[in-house]
Amino acid sequence: SLVDVSASDIEQYRRALNQAQLSLALLIGSTPEYCILPSSLPHTALPVDVPAGIPSQLLTHRPDLMQAQYELQAAAAKVGIARSERFPSVALTISGGVADGNARELFQQGGWAWSATAGFAQPLFSFGRLRRNEQIARQQYKQAALDYEQTALEALEDVESALTAVATLREEALQWQNYVERNARIAQLQQALYRAGQSNYLDVISTQQTWYSSQLQQVQIIEQQYQALADLVLALGDGWQE
Repeated sequence: SLVDVSASDIEQYRRALNQAQLSLALLIGSTPEYCILPSSLPHTALPVDVPAGIPSQLLTHRPDLMQAQYELQAAAAKVGIARSERFPSVALTISGGVADGNARELFQQGGWAWSATAGFAQPLFSFGRLRRNEQIARQQYKQAALDYEQTALEALEDVESALTAVATLREEALQWQNYVERNARIAQLQQALYRAGQSNYLDVISTQQTWYSSQLQQVQIIEQQYQALADLVLALGDGWQE
């Protein structure tokens, strides 16, 4: 019965491997034969070492941080536009250098107002409305700056979390490797005791089952290591090979 269960596990993982190959081929727009995955993985910690001194400039490659930066730049540009709109573009002199009387009308009745009928190209706007538009643009810039800071903090948190996962899973994988090796040794000794007539076969099956279960758990830890490494690359926005 236990042998049959283990045999069914083989088909389960073979199916998962094939589905992973198909998904990878679809992701890169290729055919499955170019995405053949290894049939086995090392039963130890990942051979990839995360180097020290990874520059924080890698975070600028993150799409969310790039978007926040562009939104901040756009908000800053809107402040400049709103500010420039408060000052009208008019001719202050006429031919001969004489002051244009229409310019003085801008300051009459406590507001800046001009119209096309008065010889100005700008549409009719009040000074108060332009001032409020500038205030709104400045507040939007402040909000964009806060959003950018929040996005940067979230990026740093993602990197720290991924680095912690990579480091702890590496140690966990090393410790679990020792556990698997000890279970293998116990299973061998129990088999020797059985052959010497000093143990029954149920004890042999029990130790082999424990060994098999520990190997399955080890594979899951290795999978978590690769996932943590992928999360680190995503958190950085790019790899560190450069």
